[in-house]
Amino acid sequence: MPSHSKPLPQAETLLLEYAKRLDYHRQGRAAICLRLSALRPDLKKPADINLTLRKARDLAYRYQGEVFHLSCEDVVLTLKDANPDIVTTVFDQICRLFRHDPLVQKDRDQFVVHFDMETQYKEFLDLSKITKHQAESGGGADEARPLELNQIDPALVQTATGFADPEDLVVKRTIYVLDSDDRILPTFTGISLVETQVADVMLEGVDIQSNPQLFPHGYQLMERRVLSAIPYLATPWQAPWALTVALETLGSFEFMVFNREWRRRNPPNAATDPRFVVAYEHVRNESRLFSYVRDYMTERGYCLWVCDVNRNAVTTLDAEGLGTEKIKLAWPGSREELGLTRTILSRAIDNIGADRIILTGCDNDRSLELARELGVTQVEGDYADAVFRGEKTWKVA
Repeated sequence: MPSHSKPLPQAETLLLEYAKRLDYHRQGRAAICLRLSALRPDLKKPADINLTLRKARDLAYRYQGEVFHLSCEDVVLTLKDANPDIVTTVFDQICRLFRHDPLVQKDRDQFVVHFDMETQYKEFLDLSKITKHQAESGGGADEARPLELNQIDPALVQTATGFADPEDLVVKRTIYVLDSDDRILPTFTGISLVETQVADVMLEGVDIQSNPQLFPHGYQLMERRVLSAIPYLATPWQAPWALTVALETLGSFEFMVFNREWRRRNPPNAATDPRFVVAYEHVRNESRLFSYVRDYMTERGYCLWVCDVNRNAVTTLDAEGLGTEKIKLAWPGSREELGLTRTILSRAIDNIGADRIILTGCDNDRSLELARELGVTQVEGDYADAVFRGEKTWKVA
C-alpha cells in the first residue's frame, strides 16, 4: 500500500482559520500553492507526492511556516522571511519530480502559485475560502487532462484533442434598453456556452452516450477553461458583457485566476466591469453556495445576475434578499395568453424595480409593447435584434 494517504478533509478548515489569523501578521510572509490536482493522473507517482510533501514540510518548518495537504491533493505551505534562493532551489527540485507533465514544462506559474502576504493577502484568503467550499461540496480536481499538449496559449481553450477558440464555444445575445417610443439601444452583451460543443469539441472522440455522466463534467470543464482564457482574448468581448456560468465555476480556483489576470489589465469600472449570470434553479437549490458566491463577487467588485426566472417565480421572488443587480425574466407569454396576469406581473416588477428586470425571449411581434406595458425597459430576443437592425419597426401606441 502506498505510504501517502488521502489528505484529511479538515485541512481546508485549518487553512482558512490560519489565513484569517495571518491578517495581522503579514510582514515578511509568503504562501505557495502546489497544484498537484492540476497534474495528469498518470504522471503522479505516490513516491513523488510523498517526496514533495517532505520537501514542503522541511521548507515550511525552516521558515516558521505551516503545510496543508488538501483533499484535492494540492499542497499549501507558508513561509516567513524565507531566503529566496533556497525557496527557488526547493521548488526547482519539486518541479523536476513532475517534469514530464506539460503544465510544469510550459506553465510552471500555474503549478507553483505564489502569494506575497503583504500585497496578495486577499487572494490567499480567497484561495482558502474556495478550497474549503469545494471540499464541502464534494468538488474535485480536473480529471480530464489530455494525454498530449503541444502548445499552451492562454487565449485558447484546451480540449480533449487540441485547442479551440473561445469564440467557437459561446453564443452572444445583445441586451437592449428601450430608450424611447421607437428606439432601442444596445447596453450589454450576454454570453453563454453552447452545450453541443461539449461533445463536438471538448470531448471529441469520447463516447458520451455510453457515459452520460461525462457530459456535466465536460460542460464544467468547458466553462472553467473559457473563463481562464477571457483575460487573454486577442479581440476582447464588447463590454460590458454578462457571462452565464454555474455557481460552482464562480467558486472555483479558475475564477480566482481569472480575477487576478483580469484586474491586472482592467481596473474596476462599474460601467464596463463583467457581470456573471447564474440560474435561479441553482440559487434555490444551493442557497448556501449562492450566498458565499454573491458575497465573494461583491468583494471583488463584480455584479451578479439571476436568469431563468419564470412568471410564477417573479411574483414571489425576494429581490432584496437575493441581492443581485439584475433578474432575467423569461418570456411570460403574449398579452392575450397572460390575460389578467399582466396586472399581477406588472405589480411584481414594480416591487422588484423595473430597472432590475431584463425580459428575455422577446422573439415575437408586439413583444416590446408587452415589455413596456409591464414596466420593463431592458429586453433580449430575436424581435429586439430585428428592430435594432432596422428590419422591424416598433412604436408604442
